[in-house]
Amino acid sequence: MEFEGSNKQVVKNILFNGLNFLVSIINGLLITPLIFTKLGKEPFVIIQLTISISMYATLFANSLNESLSLILVLKKELSKNIIYSSATFIYLILVLSFIPFIFVIVYYSEFIFSISETYIYDSKILLALNLFSFTIIILTNYLTTPIYINNRVDTCQQIITSRNVIRTILILGAIYFVSNSLIYIGYAYLASAISLLIVAYFIFRKALPDVFISYKYVKKEVTKNLVNLGSWSLIFQLGVLVFSYGDIIIASILLDNNSTADFTALIQWRILVYSLVGLLLQVFHPIFLKLINNSEDEKIKKLFLKGLRYLGILATICCAVIFVYSETILFYWLGTEYLYLDSMLKLIIFSWGINCAFTIYKSLYLIYNKIREIAIISIIFALSHILISCTLIIVFKFDIYSIIVSSVSLLLIRNIFVYPYFSTSFTTIKVREILREILKFIFVFFTVIVLYDLLNYYTENVLSLFNAFFQAIILGGLTIISCYFTVLNKVERLLIKSKLQKWILK
Repeated sequence: MEFEGSNKQVVKNILFNGLNFLVSIINGLLITPLIFTKLGKEPFVIIQLTISISMYATLFANSLNESLSLILVLKKELSKNIIYSSATFIYLILVLSFIPFIFVIVYYSEFIFSISETYIYDSKILLALNLFSFTIIILTNYLTTPIYINNRVDTCQQIITSRNVIRTILILGAIYFVSNSLIYIGYAYLASAISLLIVAYFIFRKALPDVFISYKYVKKEVTKNLVNLGSWSLIFQLGVLVFSYGDIIIASILLDNNSTADFTALIQWRILVYSLVGLLLQVFHPIFLKLINNSEDEKIKKLFLKGLRYLGILATICCAVIFVYSETILFYWLGTEYLYLDSMLKLIIFSWGINCAFTIYKSLYLIYNKIREIAIISIIFALSHILISCTLIIVFKFDIYSIIVSSVSLLLIRNIFVYPYFSTSFTTIKVREILREILKFIFVFFTVIVLYDLLNYYTENVLSLFNAFFQAIILGGLTIISCYFTVLNKVERLLIKSKLQKWILK
């Protein structure tokens, strides 16, 4: 299977990523208020908590997938039978060692987390089902590795989109037609994961019809390389997940259910923005792998800076819109009684808008085989986050804002100071070039806020859906015009102008 690098393929990747993002919006924003209404706050917290634990539990297998991608690109002289057989052997060992861990976590869950007696049994079953379903999802990603590294992100996204659609339909069906029990939501997760595993297997066989997986092809050297690369990737992802999902676990242990439920609900918007940026990042990552395979360092530099800018602009525009319409969003999403969460949502979104674009650093460090360095940085800041958050809550008796402030402060220090300066040690990228791109998307964020404030002089009643929609259209147009003249360089402006001229002449 050859690498597909045409512009047409890139456009297809972006389109299918966009489709998956729309499905994620429907899934995240529809299911959250539904569970709040039908099941209550505590069941919602339990669901999000089990998902968070499941994400940690699948770190090992996810790390293996990343190391497999890198070896497939950099070790083309090796037989694919050897690579895939060795990877499968390691994965099976992980799954077998993972089963006792599942039973221990499930059995002691009520002693670790704050769960009322009413939901103890259901939460145990839900946690077990989610752990197994997330393990299957990682196996699905493993099977789609050959098409992903060849830039067929569109096919990967079709699989993910299908899984999300099936899961949403099953959850809605379970709540409305079967039972409000948490167990049936777990069945929905498991059923959607199994159905997509079957699809992924057939895609794998179609992409690699000649690959034969057998124990006789397992090579010690290959398994050692996979484990070494995967170990540091594991540490890196552990650090990332502390910031992404660890907040929920800290809150559920140290704070009451109401505070945790409020915070967990708002986190859905942060996850939504992260998903949007991650989808665009998936378009860049296979191209990075192709460029490093051809030792095209200058092109990697240009792609990285361009990716940082585009990811930053995308994230900041999305976050700025959520920031300025936070009250309207809460009013129509959860109801009038949750408008008190306005300031908390603003703080969460503001920090994430600035920090979200830096996920592209992972691709840069990975292709230059610097995953150990970024892993050490990641875990240091993650442990610092846990220590600061717990200290503020336990010693100083602060509320949920202590977790948010800790996360915001540490992410800004890591992303704006530590990552840029360290990346200059192994690339030709200069710190001032990175800071210039950062300033561009920070400028975009505040541009949206200023334009929104100006529009407020001409429209009233922000909670009116019509006025909010009217404002959003004008705000979007003014933001695009502002970005065109201030953020894009001359070459990019000329490219857009020529594309528009061709489209108009048609």
